[in-house]
Amino acid sequence: MCLTNKEGGEDSTISTTKTSLLVGGTDPSLDVSSLRTNGANFLIGTPGRLHDIMQRASTLLDYKSLEVLVLDEADRLLDMGFKSQVDAIMARLPRQRRTGLFSATQTEAVEALARAGLRNPVRVAVAVALKHDNNYGTNGNNKYEQVTPSGLHIGYTFVSSDKKLIHLTEFIKAHADEKIIVYFLTCACVDFARLALPLAAQSVRGIAFQYNSGTTKDDSNSNDSKEKKSKAPPPPPSSSPPVPMWALHGKMKQGAREATLSSFATATHGVLLATDVAARGLDIPDVHLIVQADPPQDPAAFVHRVGRTARMGKSGRALALLLPHEEAYVEFLRLRKVPLIREDEEGKRGGNGTTDGTAHNDNDKGVEDGLELRKYTEKERELMEAGLKAFISYIRAYKEHHCSYIFRIQDLDIAALARSFGLLRLPRMPEIKKAHHQGSGGNGVDNVGFVASLIDPDTVPYKDKNRERQRVSGLAKKKAEREASIVASAVKKQAHQKAAAAPRLTAAKRRQLENRQELGEMNDDYALLKKLKKGKISEREFDVAAGLTDDDDDGGGGGDDDGGGGGGGEDGDVEEEGGSDGDEKRREASSLVAKAVMKKAKRKRRRNAKNNN
Repeated sequence: MCLTNKEGGEDSTISTTKTSLLVGGTDPSLDVSSLRTNGANFLIGTPGRLHDIMQRASTLLDYKSLEVLVLDEADRLLDMGFKSQVDAIMARLPRQRRTGLFSATQTEAVEALARAGLRNPVRVAVAVALKHDNNYGTNGNNKYEQVTPSGLHIGYTFVSSDKKLIHLTEFIKAHADEKIIVYFLTCACVDFARLALPLAAQSVRGIAFQYNSGTTKDDSNSNDSKEKKSKAPPPPPSSSPPVPMWALHGKMKQGAREATLSSFATATHGVLLATDVAARGLDIPDVHLIVQADPPQDPAAFVHRVGRTARMGKSGRALALLLPHEEAYVEFLRLRKVPLIREDEEGKRGGNGTTDGTAHNDNDKGVEDGLELRKYTEKERELMEAGLKAFISYIRAYKEHHCSYIFRIQDLDIAALARSFGLLRLPRMPEIKKAHHQGSGGNGVDNVGFVASLIDPDTVPYKDKNRERQRVSGLAKKKAEREASIVASAVKKQAHQKAAAAPRLTAAKRRQLENRQELGEMNDDYALLKKLKKGKISEREFDVAAGLTDDDDDGGGGGDDDGGGGGGGEDGDVEEEGGSDGDEKRREASSLVAKAVMKKAKRKRRRNAKNNN
């Protein structure tokens, strides 16, 4: 966004202008304070932060003086869910302006935005027209077009999953003095490659890697710092210095990503392992080679990946490592004006642009590479867990490929893929069941031909002793909880079995038995009441016998000489002598009967509740 301003700034390449960078990860109030103090001619930022600043500093920004609005990577902005922010930003700006939507790939959403938000839009498409070349298979046409620069050579080769890591290491060895970006499908694959490449280098010989985290002291608490504290295995003896290596993906904190990107940008050579987070919007100087270890989920990202090299008229190279069953992807890209050239094992051009000839696939050597990597995963838990996470994420991401008719999970060689990540066991995943490969069965061979390791994964330790102690303690705690749960389950099962073994009465017999019990209780209560009326027991003794009170409770009048301890004749004499005393006795008797009935009902409810349980 370009705003007019009278004063210039020292940080700008033009002495009469000032710029302001508005991105996440910083305090918005600081950005507002900087705008209030210094002003700006150019506002450069992400849609979310720019919209936030426009709301916070609405009185500071002079929208009437805006001249130019540029939306770079417009298709990606809309795909990431920024459409509402982009619409809100454009609604604040004057209609009399120049607007540019830039992207190497256009989508329907971008065209719709252009129709709705632009006046008299003009579409400018840039393509390279080249003369006929048999290597590109143009079917006799004199000219053809491509959307990639003419100075960019894109090659491809077929490599099985269990040979890909070794092939990549050999390729980096051949270009150790150049700047290389290697793209993977998922973040977990990047983390695994960071740990596995130094191990693969020990098998290749003549190359070693030195991992650079790129983090500073402020980034030590980042999510990925815990993993990056692990040291790479010592490099083998080599006359050449180790190749610097960086890792960059979306699960790293912004501070760590910025430090990694800055460190790689200033380096003269090295390898950056990255996901598609580094496919767009990055102008890294002097990148010589792009390697796509895994094709991207979105075919549009292929162009953006290779676009990190051959910039500003310079030349560059790119290489795509494809699985044997992904052959149709080459023709698919050619139809999208992205020509690829077949390369043989030595990295030279093949005879023609088609995929005739045998794919580069040596199953026996691939099995050896996979088993060689497993030797490390059987001894180091961090590598084993990283391989398992990478395998699971790769399977799930592969299933979500946009070109699902080319990248079919049913065509994956699950056994080779598992060996490439050094797995000891195959995880239980529904996606694996869709594989059509059938093993021989028995002897540890599962239904996809994968031979499990004899090592129990729970016994593989961490190299870090403190981390290993925590893991062992956690396992012991889980084991104790599991044993307690088993004991509780056994007791509960035994109780259910005992209840099931008891004879079950019919409803009629249960009612008959309950009636008999109630009748017996009523007879007992009536007998106690007769004894009370005859004076053979006191009210206290009656309450205790009927269960209306406890024996140790206070109250009641039993045992007093002045109480109702006389015989029946005396009661008659009392009634004859005083009618009021007889009425009082009858009321007391009625009250006692009511208590007895309530007690009986209470016992009945308790018994019914017990039967229901």
